[in-house]
Amino acid sequence: MVLQGFAGIPIAVAKTDPDQNTGQHWIKCRHWLLPALHHVHGGIAEEDIIAVLATGQLQLWSGGDAAILTEIVAYPRLKAVRLCLVGGQINGVRKLEHEICDWARKLGCKRVEGGGRQGWVKAIHGYLDMGPLFHKHL
Repeated sequence: MVLQGFAGIPIAVAKTDPDQNTGQHWIKCRHWLLPALHHVHGGIAEEDIIAVLATGQLQLWSGGDAAILTEIVAYPRLKAVRLCLVGGQINGVRKLEHEICDWARKLGCKRVEGGGRQGWVKAIHGYLDMGPLFHKHL
């Protein structure tokens, strides 16, 4: 499947592993990620995650005691992997983050991005604090 990015630009060919990106995999990982889902302020719901995982546009990573939900984002000048939801024990998160970075490099991504509480910038090393993330209801 070809993923579409900014202005419909193809960004990667994603091969969905049916054993990983399924609703069943989500059920195994949801207890780590549901607390983070509260902080997206209505942008996505659990049923959306299950539906989009099946398309390959979101990727669910899990290992031991953590899980991370990612997506590939294409900007006009670079491709990035976004950490959409992160949860679990910090050592597990760090291990998954390294795996995600290796995978993203192979896809041609130039950066990893995400948002969260201030402590995350310090907890997962090498990230620059880009300031507050904010939104306004319309």
